Amino acid sequence: MASALKTVLNAIATALPASWDKLDANSNAHLGTEQLALNGEPPRITWVALPETIRPLDKKQSATQGCLWVRAVTCEAHLWGADIDAIDDPTTGMLPLLVQALHTGATVGSQRLTISAYSLSSGRWVIGDDAIVKGVLYVLPVAFQIPIVRATATTGSMDTIPVTTKIVNPATLVETTGPSFTLT
Repeated sequence: MASALKTVLNAIATALPASWDKLDANSNAHLGTEQLALNGEPPRITWVALPETIRPLDKKQSATQGCLWVRAVTCEAHLWGADIDAIDDPTTGMLPLLVQALHTGATVGSQRLTISAYSLSSGRWVIGDDAIVKGVLYVLPVAFQIPIVRATATTGSMDTIPVTTKIVNPATLVETTGPSFTLT
């Protein structure tokens, strides 16, 4: 799993309620299809990455400094709730809380994603499946637009140099000491 995607998913997990069973920043728990079959308790969110596409920038994005192409990474958010209301309640349900977390918490590196940097597709209910014995499942595809940026050139380092300024009055040719500062 790419570190940029995991950074995004960790930021979203941070914005979700602490009571949820969710992605842990120190592991890949709740990331991948093999995690769907693990026992646990709702509320739980598991992310499954789907095939991604890489495309050139569109005209609106071309002004982004150093951005070369864009990865369109689609993940399915598998929301496992105790019942339909646990997922679908307009104020406390898992679905509205996930959308809020996407809106406020998604980041790539040090930059917060804008609404245009992700999109939501039609979700689907999985009810009555024998594999889901402790609740219901809602699957929501989320596509993240992750920029591929130009690597920045590393530069050499410079030692700290103390600088003291001398000021000469041209009329009197008197030298005075000006402000001191340090170059780093």
